[in-house]
Amino acid sequence: MSRRESTRRLMRNGPEISRVSSDPLRITVWMNVPSFHQDGLFRAIAGSGKVDLRVVFARDLNIERRAMGWSSSIGEYPHQTLANGKLSILTAMQIVWRERRRIHIVNGLWAEPAFSLALLTMSLMRCRYAVYAEPSSPDVRRSRWKQLLHRGFGRWIGSRKNASLLPISRAGERFYQEMGFRPTATYPFAYFQPHPTNLSKAARISRSSEVSMVFVGQLIPRKGLDLLLDAFAPLFVQKQGVRLTVVGDGPLSLELKARAAGLGLGEAVSFEGTIPAGEVRARVASHDVLVLPSRWDGWGMVVNEAFSVGVPVIVSDRCGASDLIVNGVNGFTFESGSVGALSDRLCQFAGLPPDSRMVEEALATGLLITAHKAASYLINCVEHMIGVVESKPVPPWLLEE
Repeated sequence: MSRRESTRRLMRNGPEISRVSSDPLRITVWMNVPSFHQDGLFRAIAGSGKVDLRVVFARDLNIERRAMGWSSSIGEYPHQTLANGKLSILTAMQIVWRERRRIHIVNGLWAEPAFSLALLTMSLMRCRYAVYAEPSSPDVRRSRWKQLLHRGFGRWIGSRKNASLLPISRAGERFYQEMGFRPTATYPFAYFQPHPTNLSKAARISRSSEVSMVFVGQLIPRKGLDLLLDAFAPLFVQKQGVRLTVVGDGPLSLELKARAAGLGLGEAVSFEGTIPAGEVRARVASHDVLVLPSRWDGWGMVVNEAFSVGVPVIVSDRCGASDLIVNGVNGFTFESGSVGALSDRLCQFAGLPPDSRMVEEALATGLLITAHKAASYLINCVEHMIGVVESKPVPPWLLEE
């Protein structure tokens, strides 16, 4: 059979994907950049013994990410980074053709042009693929033609019979299903990290008059630290011994420090700047509660880090990680952008009784969102996608619903 005839047959019927239970799943993951947020998951998948894993990175970490404390940690699995510039598209097309009989998991729809063209090629070749993505930020303004282009492309990619969806959060699930992805081929997903092996968190909620709170993130408008400072001010007046630590840096640093001083919070708020990403978990563990007041966040990985060390969380309802919160059990959610609602939650937490079980519940949540749990779940999802198993898997972090 000639190459042209082979290509025509492939476009008509799609590549053959067959697997018996003893054979490893052949999966290629397309990821924008190397990330310690994803490395644990990839290590767990590769170490499962059930997957022949390859990872394709669009590019290496940029200066901005490194300044945030990110490190380029790539685990023990085959990987490659696309060439720079226009060559990245050519390299991506070559990978799709060479690995057309593998199952592809692609991060995002349109952020990486090479990935978008790879997805289009996969859909035309009827390769088996899944889109792994957050919803687009509702606050990003796009021209009308760009909105139509994005929606049309998403509808084309999502409506194919060979397409599946791994949405980040319930918001992501709604966003992409409205675009055309099928509910029957949707597998809720999130972000994950390895669970720490040496937990030393002490349950300190309301054990004394002091209550320590921590914010971790960029000092930018979207992260909402200004809202937190305004909401924290009444609590500082009402309750002695409350403290707020701010970990992170950004363009609003000077403005936010001035805001804290203007609110009379100079003694109660400590700005610590950026710390290495590997130290965040230990820093969070030294506090009673993490507060993530984002006006919008696709997920909010620091919530995972807090739960892994038994620290409850107060998070806005426009953060993807709010999916993990059961109000009054392992933390609280509040209406995004509402200073009053956030202030109420801060006061509610500060008034918890000494026998609060939030620390234990936070730890329990942390055990449901480990990289190893996610790896097993993802493998089950892929097996369901290709028809190896009949029962659609349930996300372990949503089992309690």
